[in-house]
Amino acid sequence: MESQTTTSNRLFSHPLRQTVLTIVMLLVIMTVSSWGFLLLENNQVFARFSLAGDLASTEKQISRDIDSLEDFDATNVQLPQFKTRLEEFSVNRNKTFYSDQLFEEVQALFQDVNTALDEQQSKWFNRIDDTISQTKTKFEELKNYGVSLPMKEEELAMVERRFSTAATAEDFRLIDTLSQQLSSFLQDQINVKKMIYLQSHLKEELSSIQSLLDEGKKLGIENKDLSNAVASLNLNQSASSSASLLQLEKYQEVLVDGKIQLKDSIEKKKKEQEEQKNRTNSNYIAIVPQHYPIGGKSIEVSLSEQVLRMYENGEQIHADFVVTGKNGWETTPGVHHILYKQLYKVLSMDKPVYYRIPVKYWMPFTTSGEGIHDLTSRWVFGPRANRSWNGSHGCVNSPIALAALIFQWAEVGTPVVVF
Repeated sequence: MESQTTTSNRLFSHPLRQTVLTIVMLLVIMTVSSWGFLLLENNQVFARFSLAGDLASTEKQISRDIDSLEDFDATNVQLPQFKTRLEEFSVNRNKTFYSDQLFEEVQALFQDVNTALDEQQSKWFNRIDDTISQTKTKFEELKNYGVSLPMKEEELAMVERRFSTAATAEDFRLIDTLSQQLSSFLQDQINVKKMIYLQSHLKEELSSIQSLLDEGKKLGIENKDLSNAVASLNLNQSASSSASLLQLEKYQEVLVDGKIQLKDSIEKKKKEQEEQKNRTNSNYIAIVPQHYPIGGKSIEVSLSEQVLRMYENGEQIHADFVVTGKNGWETTPGVHHILYKQLYKVLSMDKPVYYRIPVKYWMPFTTSGEGIHDLTSRWVFGPRANRSWNGSHGCVNSPIALAALIFQWAEVGTPVVVF
């Protein structure tokens, strides 16, 4: 054992041998280093090939996306720009194989094309979604007319199912066409029902409108727009024509507005005539001395003339025709006084007759229920107006203008002389 160790030490200790060993070790180290550098370079080349492959794949995807964008909207102003950028990228990629700048360019183009494609898809999606919502509303509107269309509702459900899986421009176009056709069909059905309803409704309105036109003509009131609309209205138009429906709806607007205006004009004219009549009656009533001279304010009611006169300090300041109690219900003669004044009173009696009469101005002058009040349902006042059944049940009925004047002028306690 000791002999072997001694031999080994001699072998390595010889100068020549040490030099050889050193050279061998250096050669080994250099060889290993070369292999490492080669492996690293091969990895870099592999990475470049991989990234170049990604660029080619992305280029193909961009090309497909541009084709899809063109399918959605061939007039899109960005298409020429996208195509030019893609062509330039292809040329540069073939020259350079791969660079960081190429990678950034293709990523930017990919993002821009996808943004434009998403916008187009959103436009189609919103358009179809709106049409489907409107179609559902039309189904509900038809149900209000008593119309149910189960086959068409199933058709809408089919459209919604296809819509939920739509991806391509061809899918969206087909679904849009189907939904538009269904919506148009339902609108036609609604138009028919509306037309029938309007024709029926306007036939009923024409009778009352014509009566108003005749009444207005007697009073000297004319509504030319309303008269022309009634004369030109054609209720036998086709129920399936949208244009006819629009025309009929315009007629309805003219007729309704015209009827309201004419009715208001007639009522205003009647009121003016009544006020004029009261003023005229007052002018023709004779001014006479007080039947019972009383100082201050006083009221006298003449049963024979059916006239109410207002006096102040012995002078007649106003007079107008009234209606007093009829046969069997004569107004009580004598000197009375206004007991109180009340706005808006319902006069009533149960026996021997029954009535409920709302009045605006109520001024009782006897405890038995006789008083002065307006009666808007009465048009005739004056001599003989209280004869037979047409008189009151004891009260002094007056035109509303006279009742309002007395209510404002007279005080509680003002004498009322009936003779």
